[in-house]
Amino acid sequence: MGKQITYNYFDQNRFFMGFSYPFSKSLTEQAGYRNLFQQQATGNVFVNNHVARLLLFHTLDLRRQP
Repeated sequence: MGKQITYNYFDQNRFFMGFSYPFSKSLTEQAGYRNLFQQQATGNVFVNNHVARLLLFHTLDLRRQP
């Protein structure tokens, strides 16, 4: 913030596209692609990351069963 910031266009830009597939009530898979374009601390150097994501979620039911 202020006049000393000369090259700070933005901090980062993220884009994600993917899908989710429920195997059951308690097991879900998510897969997708993420692009991260980020400005480094020097101000005039940028990094572009391409990331493949695969996530597996397991929901535990800790309620007492009758």
